[in-house]
Amino acid sequence: MSERTSPARLEGAFIAASRLAWPDLSWLPGSWERALRYPQMSPTLGNLEVWFDDDEITLCFGPKGYHQHHGIYEPLSAPELALAEQRVATEVVDVIRALLADEVVVRWGVVAVTVHRRKGTSGKAAQWWRRVTPWVREAVWSGQPRG
Repeated sequence: MSERTSPARLEGAFIAASRLAWPDLSWLPGSWERALRYPQMSPTLGNLEVWFDDDEITLCFGPKGYHQHHGIYEPLSAPELALAEQRVATEVVDVIRALLADEVVVRWGVVAVTVHRRKGTSGKAAQWWRRVTPWVREAVWSGQPRG
C-alpha cells in the first residue's frame, strides 16, 4: 500500500534531524501555522524560515523571497516513506548548516536570486564577476562575503 507524507510528519522528521545537529537550538514559530523560524536574523539575508507543506519542506531566506523546495513527490510504502522523510529532513539540515557557516553565497539583482557554494567566490574569477555585474548584490549569512 502506498502512503504520502504530511506536514506534521515532515516537521517531526526535521525537528529530529535538527536536534542531532543543534541539540540546544530552540526554533521559533514562523510566519504561518506550519513554519519554524531560526532564532537569529542575518544582517543581510533576514530571517530563515522552514515551511512544512503536504509533500515538501521549503527553506525561505534572503531578499526577494528566495526559497528552496525539498520534497517527496510520489507515494511510497510506509518503510520507504519513513526513510524518505528522514533523508529530506537531513538534506534540509545540511543546507541550513552550510548557510549558517557562510558556505552558501546568495546573489540577487533586479529580478532573480541564486545561491551557490562559497568555494568559487574568492580569487580572480569572483573579482572579475563582481566588476562586470555591479548591479548584483551578494551576501553570506553573517554579512557581505570577502574576496
